[in-house]
Amino acid sequence: MDIDRFLAKPVEVEIHGEKVMIKPLTTEFYPLTAKLSFYTQRILSARSKLKKGETLNLEGLFTAEELGKRAEIEKEIAYQTFKLTFEGITREKFNEFKLSVIDEIMKGAMKANGFTDEKLEEIQNALMKNDKQD
Repeated sequence: MDIDRFLAKPVEVEIHGEKVMIKPLTTEFYPLTAKLSFYTQRILSARSKLKKGETLNLEGLFTAEELGKRAEIEKEIAYQTFKLTFEGITREKFNEFKLSVIDEIMKGAMKANGFTDEKLEEIQNALMKNDKQD
């Protein structure tokens, strides 16, 4: 078996109209992605318990501190992904990006790190009105 087929390979994403090859995080960063998965699973679990017409409220699911930690984890995933992708990027430079760029960076970093469009859409839908039929 060719073990190299399991190595992290860059994924093409579009950021502010430019195609960029983003390197995904490796197993070195597994604790970081596992922490985000913990929050994601809580969202999906809470969504599955909603009744028709109910909406998911993150403030009721997470404490303010947990919401802050989740945001920090997402930001760190984006930063570490960009650090691997763009030689010479510093945290200071990363912190200067416009919020609209950060949104696109987050989408690209999540895609590169295996948080697929379907998974992200599922999470986004969990935050909107539940269409589940009883």
